[in-house]
Amino acid sequence: MSRINKSCDQCRLRKVRCIGNGCRRPQHVAFLSADAEVAPDPPPGAPIICNHCAKRDETCHFSTHKRRFLPKVSDSPRVSSSPGFDHDISHLYIDCILRDGPSNETLTDETGVIKAKRSKVPSSSLAFFSDPQVEQLTQKIGSDRLKILIHRIETIITERLRGRASSSWARVYFTKPLQPVLISKHAADSYIDAYFKIVHPAYPFLDRDEFTSRALSHDASSKTLEEATFSALYHAVLALGSQYVDGGTFQPGQGTTWSLFQTALGYVADVIVPKESLENLQALTAMSVFAMNACCLQLDDTLVAEAARMALSLRYHKSANASVSQLRTFWVVYYLEKHTCFQNRMSSIISDDDIACPVPPTPDSVFENFNWFLSVIRFARLSSIAYSTLFTVSARRQSHDSYLKAIDHIYQRLEDWRLSVPDGFRPGESFHHLSQLTGHGTKLVAVQTQYLYFSMRVVLERLVMRMASQPDLRRENSKHYLMWAARTIIELTRYIDIEPHVPIFVMGVMPLSGLFILFDFVMHNPLHEETRDNIALLDAATGYFSHLEYTSKGALPGSIISEFTQIARDFCYQAERSAKQSDDPDSEPSHDLILGLNFDKVPPQVDVQTHFPADVLSMPTSEYLQDASAMVTDDTLDYPVLDHAHFSDGGQVLDYGDMRTFFGAMLSDWGDIH
Repeated sequence: MSRINKSCDQCRLRKVRCIGNGCRRPQHVAFLSADAEVAPDPPPGAPIICNHCAKRDETCHFSTHKRRFLPKVSDSPRVSSSPGFDHDISHLYIDCILRDGPSNETLTDETGVIKAKRSKVPSSSLAFFSDPQVEQLTQKIGSDRLKILIHRIETIITERLRGRASSSWARVYFTKPLQPVLISKHAADSYIDAYFKIVHPAYPFLDRDEFTSRALSHDASSKTLEEATFSALYHAVLALGSQYVDGGTFQPGQGTTWSLFQTALGYVADVIVPKESLENLQALTAMSVFAMNACCLQLDDTLVAEAARMALSLRYHKSANASVSQLRTFWVVYYLEKHTCFQNRMSSIISDDDIACPVPPTPDSVFENFNWFLSVIRFARLSSIAYSTLFTVSARRQSHDSYLKAIDHIYQRLEDWRLSVPDGFRPGESFHHLSQLTGHGTKLVAVQTQYLYFSMRVVLERLVMRMASQPDLRRENSKHYLMWAARTIIELTRYIDIEPHVPIFVMGVMPLSGLFILFDFVMHNPLHEETRDNIALLDAATGYFSHLEYTSKGALPGSIISEFTQIARDFCYQAERSAKQSDDPDSEPSHDLILGLNFDKVPPQVDVQTHFPADVLSMPTSEYLQDASAMVTDDTLDYPVLDHAHFSDGGQVLDYGDMRTFFGAMLSDWGDIH
């Protein structure tokens, strides 16, 4: 479209403002405002002149120009969230609801505990049992043993979720102990020293000099908010350190460690209500770290979420003037919140798009040549990407090909992260040197790094088995990798110190995940050549969980898990017996023949690096879209593959209960679960 310039050519050439005078400039020019883009067409025959041209007795000449328009922005802007695939921000499920109203989409059923329908792979690495799967296995077994066992586990978890006063499980309250905790100066110094030697390197959010100086001037009897906030931080640090001096506790309400932590909980209202500060945030962070343990596990969701909210309110995530202590505290909260949200199947409240602060140097967090702090932050970022691109409601509405590309992208980032971990700590490689690691907390950091990797690996392999076409080489390989991951998870239990300070993710959730996966493999492949080793590892897991219950004096009910191994063993015996009788009606197999070991024998330690097939030991490529068909042979593994979900055309979106509840106490009354 052509329009007349509002400045004459002469003024534009001289780069001066074109101003008309009242006597000689035509009316249509005199009344143009400074904000006008173009002058309207002048009346026919009107003189064209401005003040500058009038002084020079020149005739103004106003040229026309062709307006340039910016290209039209698409109504559906696309934001590339990662290389290889696009994420259409206009296709979020909430936009469909707001634009089209209710749909036929079946939303999440969050009342399930360990049973759910089989159309979703959760971000949690635990392999839960669907009702169709339980029915199928019940028919295979020929009895209700598995159904009864799962019902018993659900009953235990439901009791803890309800938190009724009539329940035998202790509840946690945000109140101070009835009697104040008296700690000698010598004991307090030993707790603080243990904290900074063992806990601080893994979660480096405190400065020792600042903390000890503040502790010397602390007046516990003062009623000021500042002193109350520091009291919360001080007692949380003492509680964390006392676990390594006095042994800690698996049960809430017992021992000095719990009394110190209960004192810190009593100040939560003082920490949250007043205006946010670094000390408030550090108090919440210290309590969040403690809450990852078994004695008060379900507190961590509340405390971590509040810490994340406070960190955002303080603007540490994008402050140009943040101190080193502020930056370290933010990044510790970042890791805790991202990890908790991914395992709990919920979106993070910290937006990665809005983070601009650097990761400060943390020399205390370098174990040998491994920068644990930076590495775990990178993994937290990976978890955030994985959840947003694979597990949100909107992500599950992607097309089939887009979803596979998203899986492929996360797998490649996971492999990049794995390779960034130095030798000796790198997941997926030999780990038999872990028992030789020295230094405070080094072995726990090494095991936790392994479990972080395998928790994500298990999820990705299950997703591939669900999404890949059948038969497909990638799906068959994923079965082998899933079995390898489960075996490695069980093998790593020998390096776990069963102590109250060990996070329940390491001590309970991951070993249980490995056991469930191997149980599935055994039940669906009773005559496979790999079943003997899988049974041996199930026995090893049984011994581990029995030791867990014994050490915790029943606070962690591990012995019930041993019944999975017994069911698997008996089923394999019956399957072998049936196979032998079909070949030779007079034959009678023994347990030694079937499983290579008796009930009374101690299960051998199976070296997964030795027993795992050599052709699948190496890390796979990131080709998730292979079209090659797998050759179905006698060695092909069977594994229950989740049903294909519906995507953009609607479908099922399910969720799962929190198996961590099996190992922890509850903080309040959640009401009935129907």
